[in-house]
Amino acid sequence: MDKLKIGDLVCFNSGGMKHKTLGVIMDFDFSDHSWNTRARGHVLVMWAVVGKYMPRTSLHSIRRTPIESGEMVWHEFGDWFVEVK
Repeated sequence: MDKLKIGDLVCFNSGGMKHKTLGVIMDFDFSDHSWNTRARGHVLVMWAVVGKYMPRTSLHSIRRTPIESGEMVWHEFGDWFVEVK
């Protein structure tokens, strides 16, 4: 996986959502460790296109409502985010 950086376009590559989601990376936070051993910190994504299934939000962003287009949401950062080329 290429190193992602702020400003990259990404999609959620899980649950068949690779071609149904689109977001922009706004920020990273690698200061604390997640309970999820596959996660490597947290990433703030501004979602332009959302799908039926979206990545789990991190503890930075506790929410109970579905993610909508235009929202900025913190997620655990892992290989489920793929750069859109």
